Amino acid sequence: MKSSEWEETGKVLSFLELQVIPQGFENPYNMALVEIEDDGPKIICWTTNKLKNNDEVVISEFNGKYLCVPKSDLETQPSKSD
Repeated sequence: MKSSEWEETGKVLSFLELQVIPQGFENPYNMALVEIEDDGPKIICWTTNKLKNNDEVVISEFNGKYLCVPKSDLETQPSKSD
């Protein structure tokens, strides 16, 4: 295996809202299968958001897990200069 880099954005292929949250995890705790843009891999991302197929998301890595948030949420946040 070799390491590689890919884009930090992708589209949701499938979304699962967990009904029983493992102890120690915040609620809601959901999973999404995301296809990375530009022929990147498909990865499982964790999220506290509710997503739909084809939602655009931004992915980040934190403590060995991939987390995703809707791209639209980031675009509507006020900038630091506001």
